[in-house]
Amino acid sequence: MNQASPPEPRKVLVAEDNPALAAVMRFHLERASLQVEVARDGQEAWERLQKGTYAMVITDQQMPHLSGCEICRRMRQDPRLASVPVLMVTAKRLELQSSKIQEELGVREVLPKPFSVLELMEAVNSGLDSASDTGGQP
Repeated sequence: MNQASPPEPRKVLVAEDNPALAAVMRFHLERASLQVEVARDGQEAWERLQKGTYAMVITDQQMPHLSGCEICRRMRQDPRLASVPVLMVTAKRLELQSSKIQEELGVREVLPKPFSVLELMEAVNSGLDSASDTGGQP
């Protein structure tokens, strides 16, 4: 009797320069059966995006080498990455125009730090569900 193999876990890239926050996000995403890779800065995130395939990117807005906004700009210009959903986290809540970033860069949601694990997981699940419903379109 042939049994179907379990589906591949969906892979998420977390671009976060704060090691403690990156570890917390990784822990909770992995508990939700997601495969997680962590990039410690924007340049590392961009390099991983060039080599890998991800179901979603969660990026900090302010990081060394490349900002989350610059990563999003580059993703939207790359046909292979243009439809990957992006969730942005930021400590610059009052200085950042979330609606402008969402519209101009195709960011699904901007979460101000500190955010709860529940808020993070709701945003991730919503983004992944919407991406699968629309074939990956942001």
